[in-house]
Amino acid sequence: MLQHKIMKAFGVFAVVLSFLITALATAPGPVTGKWSGAVTVKNEAGETQSQPVFLILAQDGKKLTGTGGPSEEEQGFNIDNGLVDGNKVTFDVTVDDALYHSTAQIAENELTGETIREQTNGVKVTLKLALKRVISK
Repeated sequence: MLQHKIMKAFGVFAVVLSFLITALATAPGPVTGKWSGAVTVKNEAGETQSQPVFLILAQDGKKLTGTGGPSEEEQGFNIDNGLVDGNKVTFDVTVDDALYHSTAQIAENELTGETIREQTNGVKVTLKLALKRVISK
């Protein structure tokens, strides 16, 4: 009788565990969500110039997709070649004649790193990327 109760308990545990694993496997990744911040660069005069960035990202396993623009309302660019590997995030955005390749680290609710802007004429500029997760109220 005791052995039957133990086997029944293990059966119930296995069913609950299978539901939890399925729920975790389909849960959005830690990068999924809205991110707001800026890219900054120092110009030749040593002055810091900043441009607003707003990303809406979706993580599915290691794959990262989404859109970007200067604001949530202005999402004119697609995220290409997006990849999440541990706490490292990489993605590309093409704007007019330039490819922006971003490499960042995610820590809690911050995504920080650098973006390299490469124009079709070969000119490269490195920008600092700093984004914070937009927390819904």
